[in-house]
Amino acid sequence: MIRRTSSLPSPPNPKSSEIDFYKSKLDFAHVVSHEVRNPLTVIRGFANILRHSEKNLSPAGLEKLDAIGRYTKAIDQELTHIIQTEQMLSTDLYVKMEWIHPYETVQEVIELMNIKSYVENVQLVTHIELTTSHAMMGNLMGLRLILSNLVSNAIKYAGEQGSVTFSAFAAGDLLRFVVQDNGIGMSSDQLNSLFQKYGKLNEHKNGQGIGLYVVKNLVDRFHGTIQFESELGSGTTVTVDIPMCASTDDAGHPEAFVQATNG
Repeated sequence: MIRRTSSLPSPPNPKSSEIDFYKSKLDFAHVVSHEVRNPLTVIRGFANILRHSEKNLSPAGLEKLDAIGRYTKAIDQELTHIIQTEQMLSTDLYVKMEWIHPYETVQEVIELMNIKSYVENVQLVTHIELTTSHAMMGNLMGLRLILSNLVSNAIKYAGEQGSVTFSAFAAGDLLRFVVQDNGIGMSSDQLNSLFQKYGKLNEHKNGQGIGLYVVKNLVDRFHGTIQFESELGSGTTVTVDIPMCASTDDAGHPEAFVQATNG
């Protein structure tokens, strides 16, 4: 089998008519989010009442209440993810660039993806070697969308009883995020259409196929690169490299920005 690596050019910017379309979708997403979050709030409320009013709950009962909390939180975060994606699409993927520390965002993504992997019966292994001192020029919401999209896709295509590994570490002057799965893999044709706005890796999987288009645009805005290495039937490895600052001062502010791509 031949391994193929894809590092594709940036997709074209949306036309104004497309932006108007996404603005209308954003309005709709806000309405749906509101309607779904209302019953979620009620469910969480009843779960909390039950926890504090019933003093003789068994360990199994307490675990079920904990599960309700985890799953309702996961649904709430997925709704936020949808809103953020549509918001970016409605503004031509505009993000405010600033110095950020990715450590907490990485931990938030892991927490959410642990729930998703449990539901999908997929093993999620994490290797995180970042600290709160690591910093990069970017946007926290954008970084969260990049990582959650990539890990979520890996879980989806790993399949039941599959395995996904998520790593985050410093590699020289770069912050490197690697997502690897042992799932269905991709053909060369699929690699070549990865970043099309409505491209899908597998027609039998749910989703509108816009996630990787957003991911690629955000990585470009962070002055980073994204690479896919895949073998049909043997899984996929995605590597995202983003330049980081050299160091931070005592207050945690970046002292310098390293343009690693110019080195």
